[in-house]
Amino acid sequence: MLLSPTPQYEFNLISNKSFQIRTFKFQIDQLTSIFNKK
Repeated sequence: MLLSPTPQYEFNLISNKSFQIRTFKFQIDQLTSIFNKK
């Protein structure tokens, strides 16, 4: 039984987080461009 998470698990967590951040930034960029068009 492992006491600490496996590196793969850690990696998945990190990549998941960065993906969410990128998606979030992308949505903000879209919103910004929509507002700028008005």
